[in-house]
Amino acid sequence: MKMMITGANSGLGLRISNRYHADNYSRSEGWSIPEKSKELAQVSLNYDVVINNAYDGTLGDSWHGFGQVKFLHELAMAWKADDKIGHIINIGGVGSEDLSPPFSGWETYNANKRALKHLSLQWTQAFKQNQVQFRTSLLTIDRLDTPKSRSMPSWTGHALDLDDVVDMLDLCLNLGAGSCIGEIVAWSRL
Repeated sequence: MKMMITGANSGLGLRISNRYHADNYSRSEGWSIPEKSKELAQVSLNYDVVINNAYDGTLGDSWHGFGQVKFLHELAMAWKADDKIGHIINIGGVGSEDLSPPFSGWETYNANKRALKHLSLQWTQAFKQNQVQFRTSLLTIDRLDTPKSRSMPSWTGHALDLDDVVDMLDLCLNLGAGSCIGEIVAWSRL
């Protein structure tokens, strides 16, 4: 199984890349998702699995470009046109489940993840209705146990273990060809 991943420089992306020996396409490698979504979608046709992991902004960024969503759109349209068989897995966040008031610092992140969730589940539905050959899954995950998370003032000591999240990815990938997990949601305690 040949896999590509966006944003595998640290955290979950790096753990996924290491476990699967995935090819990394990230901003530091010259692959800015908002700027190169169409090119990345064409490159993806050489892979069996694409992990849409890279987020194109930080909390509170007003310039966010919905990069993950745009990439998923370009990717899925390219795979549909190519009648591609494979698997797209989107890395979402539990912010998609939360309505934050403006100026909370989370509003752009949550809006991005909500849009990603909606589009990902639309493509899962397309597979279910035999409109596409590829499967699309979403991992909606809470805070991760990473050095960055542990260094934040909001750190409570509770977070998802990276290997547990990658095991969820395994579950998505190891289903029979006619089955697809639409979404897995994983929470950590506050």
